[in-house]
Amino acid sequence: MNLLALVVLTWVCIAIFVATGIVTLLALIGRLKLGGGDGTRHDFYLRALVAALILQVVGVSVSAYASITKSAAQVQPSITDANKSEKGVGAPPPAINPAQINWADTQSNADWGGFDYAYTLTASPKYKVKDTVLCDATRLGYVATCWDERPEGYPPGVDLTDVPKGAAPSQWCTYKDNQIRVSSPATGKAKPGRVYICAQSVAR
Repeated sequence: MNLLALVVLTWVCIAIFVATGIVTLLALIGRLKLGGGDGTRHDFYLRALVAALILQVVGVSVSAYASITKSAAQVQPSITDANKSEKGVGAPPPAINPAQINWADTQSNADWGGFDYAYTLTASPKYKVKDTVLCDATRLGYVATCWDERPEGYPPGVDLTDVPKGAAPSQWCTYKDNQIRVSSPATGKAKPGRVYICAQSVAR
């Protein structure tokens, strides 16, 4: 029930209660005869009015109690949730903004043999190849190595690529699986490539 309907209903109840009370009071002091005619039914109607007044008082009291109880029940969870948020209990972890996740240049060169799951054209790492995401919130810490002048050494048996079959680009990047991190020993014997890491940017 909305607020306007509740206000209207409250005033209607008050009006009925006041009208009933006035009629009852006039009947009690003898200024009004109930039942019409000779007033033989006066006492019957007077008792009925008194009973109606009592029922109205009881009804209003019960409704008020129910409203107060319901309001208290609604307020209590809000207070509890606020306390939890202040203490950090039950608060969800901050969401990672996808726009802040990028391939970050480590300003270093290295090579790791094996552990490749994709490779792409150009000397800068890409974010997707064949509908497969290469850097997002689920791949933070993944490593890509890129070369500017290396027309050989493409990972064997890797199908996730945009390099045309039979092509030998000199600029390309390879993407390592989660077994390789920038801290892993660079055991590769090929020419070191530029190392990039999938990372979340720090807000300033």
